[in-house]
Amino acid sequence: MSILAAPDHIRPYCIKSRLTAPFDKENYDNGSFYSFVYQISCDCGCKELSVFKNEWPYVTAKCCTCGKELVIYDLEGYPAASSGGSEYKAELVQIYEKCELVAEFEYDDEYFYTDVRFDKNDITGFNLWAYLNDEYTLIVDDETA
Repeated sequence: MSILAAPDHIRPYCIKSRLTAPFDKENYDNGSFYSFVYQISCDCGCKELSVFKNEWPYVTAKCCTCGKELVIYDLEGYPAASSGGSEYKAELVQIYEKCELVAEFEYDDEYFYTDVRFDKNDITGFNLWAYLNDEYTLIVDDETA
């Protein structure tokens, strides 16, 4: 079993699937070995999620089957990022009622070329796509560092 390179809060919901294959191939072809792509799936096995976001961006999702809320992207959990204080988690707006999500976590290459201990929470970039009607739509493209 391989180790998932994803932040602690989202790692339990990260899976490899057919939806990640195009991104895995693109990263490999472009020599980007510091990015890891996963589909987001609820504990119950459901992959269809309602998605909520604000301008920071802070992103959550709600399982369409069991109603569980997942924090997808939270700057407060990443050492290289800074959040916006008390306003940071305000005014989440539903942007998708039902879709599947693909998340990409990017890490600094220092972990691969130095003896610095790898920190799964220390992402330097994040992308999130909604998959709906056989199309991917970019929801978040954020650099944390």
